[in-house]
Amino acid sequence: MDFSTIFRSQHHAILFPTRDRNFFLENLRSYLNEEKIIHEVTEGNVLDIDTARALKSWSIKSYGAPKIMILSFHTITIPAQNALLKVLEEPTDGSRFILITSHVDALLPTVRSRLSEQRVTEENIINSTVKTFLKTPHISRMKLDVVQEILEAKDGDDRKDREKLQEFLSNLFEVMIKEKVDNVITKEVALCASYASDPSSSGKSLLEYLSLRVPRIAL
Repeated sequence: MDFSTIFRSQHHAILFPTRDRNFFLENLRSYLNEEKIIHEVTEGNVLDIDTARALKSWSIKSYGAPKIMILSFHTITIPAQNALLKVLEEPTDGSRFILITSHVDALLPTVRSRLSEQRVTEENIINSTVKTFLKTPHISRMKLDVVQEILEAKDGDDRKDREKLQEFLSNLFEVMIKEKVDNVITKEVALCASYASDPSSSGKSLLEYLSLRVPRIAL
């Protein structure tokens, strides 16, 4: 997901429906931190009326610069949505809202009509993670929130999610091919991607090795 393109939009409230809220949120946080954009995050399975009232209070506070409130939730109560209607329709100057939800059908039509909806795919998320990884200095790559999210991800049986790591490494390989990175290092990435699905391999060790080995690229 190219967040820079989205933030060039003048719309004050953006909606991102996605199945993997946490993974998307970590990508968004990394981008905002890198760009030094003032933001706050409200996250929960259910957003209630008290949360909505707190958000209304936040929207009128001045930070002396543009600010963004990120709301990440599975569902939001109807009273909370009604409380947010006016804020979403007529925000104070410099305030923007980003809503991330895994249950878009829970939103009232009146609320949804006030949002600029952006479709998210898993490929968008993974590609954004790859670009963040490549732009980050070697020494800081393992500290990236998105990298920690990959390492901590669990599958349906509560085991380490090898598929997410393998997908990340496969996409890293494709980007490096496109950017014509050193062929030897690119082949090493492909080899690590093949190891990622092996339960006996260490995902952390693979990423630590590539964090130091793969050159930094300004995309």
